[in-house]
Amino acid sequence: MRLTSRLSQAGASSHFRDGMCSNSISDGDFMNCNLHFCEPSNSVEPSKLWEVGKQVGLICQGDEEKVVKEYLCLEERDSEVLKNYEEGKKTGQL
Repeated sequence: MRLTSRLSQAGASSHFRDGMCSNSISDGDFMNCNLHFCEPSNSVEPSKLWEVGKQVGLICQGDEEKVVKEYLCLEERDSEVLKNYEEGKKTGQL
């Protein structure tokens, strides 16, 4: 999806509304964006990710199930990082 169409769907940031463009993206921007795509308890997501990877030309010379399991581990890691981040925000450690 193009950035311009995402902005029109979600509403442009103040930088874009004011006619300025920022070339930097904060960690918070990434985390907020990832929240829209990530469902931590969804074990179907790694399979979908692998299917997209194959569509764009990724190949696996071994067991594809291992690739999906690795993606699942990455999803679980990301969920843990997000949980720690949210806890840090609540306690004022960030």
